[in-house]
Amino acid sequence: MTTALSLLLAAACGFALTACHSTDNNATRPLPPLPPVAPHPSAPPARAAQPQPPTPPTPPLLPIRPASATPPIALKELFPGVRADLSAKVVEFDAITSPMLMDDPKAPLFFVETLVCSPDTREHESLLVTDVKPSHLHAAMLAIGLVPGAPGLFKFENGQFQPVDATGDRVTVEVHSAQGSASDPRTWLINVADRDNPEPRRFGSDAEDASGGGHGWVFAGSSMRTVADKAGAMQEVYDADGTGIVVGLCCFGSEVIAWSRTFSHDASIDAPEWIADFSRTPPPGTKVRIRLRPVGR
Repeated sequence: MTTALSLLLAAACGFALTACHSTDNNATRPLPPLPPVAPHPSAPPARAAQPQPPTPPTPPLLPIRPASATPPIALKELFPGVRADLSAKVVEFDAITSPMLMDDPKAPLFFVETLVCSPDTREHESLLVTDVKPSHLHAAMLAIGLVPGAPGLFKFENGQFQPVDATGDRVTVEVHSAQGSASDPRTWLINVADRDNPEPRRFGSDAEDASGGGHGWVFAGSSMRTVADKAGAMQEVYDADGTGIVVGLCCFGSEVIAWSRTFSHDASIDAPEWIADFSRTPPPGTKVRIRLRPVGR
């Protein structure tokens, strides 16, 4: 993480911690200024299609569980829509299911490229949408002790573009309903090749196993980019604040949280593979809370 990014988010985190430890729970604290929004750079050039290894059996995923099974936590708001329990190391933020997540017989396949996005960005290919500022979420994750890594990318090697996996502290991602039940959003995704299979492969078949291997969600931490403002002055901005990629599925290179295995959103690089399972997803516009924890908590 660059020095500028460290300073920006450390300052935001300092304001959040002051508010969180205040003896007056109703006190309103000023928030630090936000970086301006910037557009996202173009996607990497296509690489030659490579044979894919066989998909291993899908491991057990987090089942839907009642509120009574959830350990008690004491969440306090750090930023608008973003809450945390610093002792329990939990971050929570508000979201809704995408308004475009509709079971339409005329367009039955809803391909998914992001798990969570900002409004007016990728609702047509995202399960969830949130109004929270991605840089605020980053600061809250720093506040509970998580260490960011880097989003995935593609590098040119041996005459073609090769994927480089995302890095960062491992996290779990849960979706909590208004009724208090929790579910693993990976169970909302199935492989398009298995759409008529009564037991389809679900996203996460390459997930972390008991020995600690495999893939999972990581705190990639987006990145800082230098852009020119309207007056031509150069300044640094938090990339995800502009692209709106909060929790990625495919690699866009700007995700706050990413799946550690890099695969492209560009169909000329990697064929689209994951679709929404409408038998599992809530109706469009359903209010939910997304809860993040370090793996093992």
